[in-house]
Amino acid sequence: MAWRRLTLPMSPEVAMKHFLENLTSLEQKEILDFPQIWYLGLGAERKRGDAKDMPENSEETSSVYDDAKCIYIPVLRDHISYRYEILEKLGQGSFGLVLKCLDHKTKELVALKIIHNQKSASRMALRELEILDVVRKEDSENCYNVIHMKEHMNFRNHICIVFELQGMDLYRLIRNNNFHGFTLSQTHHYAAALVTSLQMLHRKKIIHCDLKPV
Repeated sequence: MAWRRLTLPMSPEVAMKHFLENLTSLEQKEILDFPQIWYLGLGAERKRGDAKDMPENSEETSSVYDDAKCIYIPVLRDHISYRYEILEKLGQGSFGLVLKCLDHKTKELVALKIIHNQKSASRMALRELEILDVVRKEDSENCYNVIHMKEHMNFRNHICIVFELQGMDLYRLIRNNNFHGFTLSQTHHYAAALVTSLQMLHRKKIIHCDLKPV
């Protein structure tokens, strides 16, 4: 087939030419806003965004892609920003949910945080972006044991933040060890890594509270 010889990234016009029938009615409109198309989510379990999904007399795309609490409804194998393939849901918090995704541009696995489509959550996300940018610049040599933001974008009325994908967290590690706790050497290792991180955050006057970063 001719489409098998297509090179990535595609332009939205090329994607429309070859895959129009595979795109939902809303995708056919929004794809034109993305100059580079890396992934279309053609194998998604259940794509949302056809005209039949739209509430009567509604033009709000958020009513199609979000639940009643304005939380994005992820669909496995679907795309985020025509670049990231949704592989699984990693977790959810007060202001956003986190997905494990494949970046089809870099071929890397990433953690992608989708902020809820709420004014309070969006305000928090904008503040978080400022702090993440400070942290990324301060840790340019990757020596302070902090998470690095790779990039951010807006997609379907949601702020999305892409992070490097990390391994197992401490709770899951201790759970897998039948809650036997850590050895003294392990505790020393984790504590030293944490202190290194806190020293940098303290120097930049960043404090992470339960409710908001300050």
